[in-house]
Amino acid sequence: MLLLNLNRLLFGTTYQARVTDLGSKVGAAEQPVLDFRVTAAELREWMLSDSETFSPSGGGRGLPLRVLLAKRAHGEFFSNRPGFVIWMIPKEPDVSKYLSVAQSWANDADLVLGAIADDTTLAIIGRERRVSKAILPPLRVETIHTIAGSGTDHLAQSYERTYLFSGRYDNRNDWAPIYLSSVLIDDEYGSLLNVTDQLLKSWSEHGTVHYVNFPYPAPERYPFNVPLHEKLQAQTVTFNWNTRGAGYVSEENGYRVYALNRTGALPVSYFAGDEQAKNEDVNNAEEVAYDYFAGLNDPNLARVVQYAALYQLFREFGVGIPKTVEDPKDPYAELREEAERMLASLASVPDSALTGARGSSPAYVEFVAGVRAIRAVQGVAGERAVPLLAARLSRARPSIEQLEKEAASATLLQIADSLKFDISKEDRISGTITRNVRPIQRALQLTLQALLPTEATNSARKTFVSASNRPADTWIRTASIVQSTSAELRWIGGHNLDAAVTRLRASANIAKGEVQVITKDGRTIILANEADIARLSSNVREISRVAGESNGGARISAMMAELRELPIRPRLEVISSPSRLVSSSSPVDRTLLGFERVHRGLSDAELSAASIMKTRGRPFTSIQRLENGSFELILGDPPRLVRAGNTASALDLVVHETKAIQGRALQLQLTGFTERDAGAFTRNVEFEYRKAGRSQQRVRSAVREGEQDRTGAAKILTGEVDFAKARVRPVELVEVKTASGVMKQAYKLEVELPRLVATEQPFLLRIWIFLTEGVGRPSMEAVQNAVRQALASMRGSVTADGAALEIQRELRRAFGDAVEMRTHVDDMLIVQLRGIDGVGAD
Repeated sequence: MLLLNLNRLLFGTTYQARVTDLGSKVGAAEQPVLDFRVTAAELREWMLSDSETFSPSGGGRGLPLRVLLAKRAHGEFFSNRPGFVIWMIPKEPDVSKYLSVAQSWANDADLVLGAIADDTTLAIIGRERRVSKAILPPLRVETIHTIAGSGTDHLAQSYERTYLFSGRYDNRNDWAPIYLSSVLIDDEYGSLLNVTDQLLKSWSEHGTVHYVNFPYPAPERYPFNVPLHEKLQAQTVTFNWNTRGAGYVSEENGYRVYALNRTGALPVSYFAGDEQAKNEDVNNAEEVAYDYFAGLNDPNLARVVQYAALYQLFREFGVGIPKTVEDPKDPYAELREEAERMLASLASVPDSALTGARGSSPAYVEFVAGVRAIRAVQGVAGERAVPLLAARLSRARPSIEQLEKEAASATLLQIADSLKFDISKEDRISGTITRNVRPIQRALQLTLQALLPTEATNSARKTFVSASNRPADTWIRTASIVQSTSAELRWIGGHNLDAAVTRLRASANIAKGEVQVITKDGRTIILANEADIARLSSNVREISRVAGESNGGARISAMMAELRELPIRPRLEVISSPSRLVSSSSPVDRTLLGFERVHRGLSDAELSAASIMKTRGRPFTSIQRLENGSFELILGDPPRLVRAGNTASALDLVVHETKAIQGRALQLQLTGFTERDAGAFTRNVEFEYRKAGRSQQRVRSAVREGEQDRTGAAKILTGEVDFAKARVRPVELVEVKTASGVMKQAYKLEVELPRLVATEQPFLLRIWIFLTEGVGRPSMEAVQNAVRQALASMRGSVTADGAALEIQRELRRAFGDAVEMRTHVDDMLIVQLRGIDGVGAD
């Protein structure tokens, strides 16, 4: 119960709650395919078709997605033809109350394929789970909350190799601080980005970069035959995962469709040399690496894409929750004084030391340039130069807003100097620092390497780690530094996650084959003829590279003749309909605590029973208690089989899966229950309904005795009777065993209930009225009269169990606590709880 309550507290449900046996090992037989490319045109064709309908997870009629969007539906929906699971949420700035669905959706879907939205509602499209949770675990709800509440259009992760004090701290290893956006610190996504950053750098470098405490298995092959820096002939290389060209939006006919270029990995960016150049060799290397990493079908790489897609979706469509993450303390501040001392020492280098025979050394040239850059800053900032430079050089990676402000100051300074007009002193100082910070940083690093090369960096490493200590109040801790061994190579990079997506919009004003790039509300939008949208979305990676340039429209227009449009494939060719009979969970590594769908087909009898109840319009749940204490339940429309690990989970399941039946009585058909257990289970269902705010929800329960006959039971529960022709047999005094196993005296009352269909055998209603010692017992005649009164008061269409409940209610009204009853219709026990109102026919 503790673990169940923990799942309920964390996720609001026990749906698919499991315990992982950390001692077990999962076999490597499963080789999942995680890299898919589903275009916006395909999503539009498949998902907006009237032939593709979706039913609520709790049961209900299947409707096309466009109808669900128009109705502003929200919750989890399954495609009636297996293959898709949709999470629908309103486009609101605070969707906190709708995020509880994330738990079940993340369990039921293994990949985010895209999304479709209208003006009010967002439908996130997941592939119905095909990969076991042992291989590709569900996305974590708390991480989804973090992403939804990020409050920023930029998230980042990187190993800060250019940080002043990073570098070799002994003869073999180097270190660097790890930068994470504040919302990613001590978060699963932040940890995941660190892992995949190491994969990118190490494997791009042909395994020559090794990370401390990173036992990730090496791949069978690397993306290149030699390390990337050798291939590009560069000693400085930037490696980045980024979202440019990862996700895009196509706007047509009132719907906005979000699609992913690939689901296997984010796009790769490389920059080579000190100037971070881009050329044909670099671009080709990017494409090779993107194809390599996406094609690995690595669960970690695919998981990064899933979270990145949700992040872009939330920001793009205005969905979020209030930000709750506080910015952490700044560990970089602890090293600011050391930076000031070094800067002051460099600034005091005499002019005579800046010239001489050493001037031909490249390192010495860089050193001299750095000293002169410090003096340039001193020329405009005076005594403030050293503290300002120390603050800039010893800080964490600046935010995008800071970078933009600094770049603007540098640009303003350049314009002011060229046109000879004055700007404010603060702008001049900021611009001068930005212009000179890089050579100053390089000079300081050369100084560190020349003086105490390991002692200084090792001391800085320890100081930084100590300053990064945080209260241990989270389940996961992200690392504050990275340690590695590698060749003498300056390599930087990480993840740049941008909320902005490539936007394609159909416009009747644009000629076929032409493209126009506009900016609206700060967003870049590519306008094209409707006939060209599919072709552009097929090549989103290529066009996203140039869309932001000043002549982006002209460049894309020039490319149009060479762009190939991908065909729209049949849905089943790409996303096949999985058999819902195949287990989606590992049989070896987890023990079910909560509930999950059982992956076997319903028998003919089970389908027949559900069909009979549906025809009658009776919300119906069949529950069988198994010998091992677990439960199998048939519920929903269309009916499906679900397994619950224990009683608490079965109760959770009934409440979770019957949200759509408010206002109608729920019929429980129980098998494998004793009379006492059936009553207790029914009471607990009502109690759970009250806790869920559904105090008016009515529950009927019936227990099938003997062999399980679901069809026969359904006929009993729905068979209409001709109560006017009912025949009450004489009351008998008998000895009978109670639910607690005690023999007691009871009145036995039998009533024949003819069916409306005269050719069928009548129902036999049997009621035992147990007599309580010390309480005045009613006479047999009074009991018979009460039964006749109940039959005389019935109106309309009445079923056999409805007649039984009406008679029970009349007996309680007449005799109160003087009676305790057991009621059967044929061989079915009708459970009646004290205090239930409205037990007549539906």
